[in-house]
Amino acid sequence: MVLTNDEKELEKAYRILQDEARTYRINGFKQWICLAIGCLLGIIFAVPLTLLISKLGFSFYKRSGLDDLTVKYFG
Repeated sequence: MVLTNDEKELEKAYRILQDEARTYRINGFKQWICLAIGCLLGIIFAVPLTLLISKLGFSFYKRSGLDDLTVKYFG
């Protein structure tokens, strides 16, 4: 957009700005709903994911044979 002092262009820009502000106010409630849903999903998935990630650090087999070999060869 080019800077101008033309009243018609200024009025047009002002109307566009008002329309955008009105749309923002109308959609403000939707933004809060999306934020609330996102927080709720984050809370719901946080606990199972942390439990799953903590289980990845542990083995599901007996490590005694591996530990014995490690001690035998590496001291």
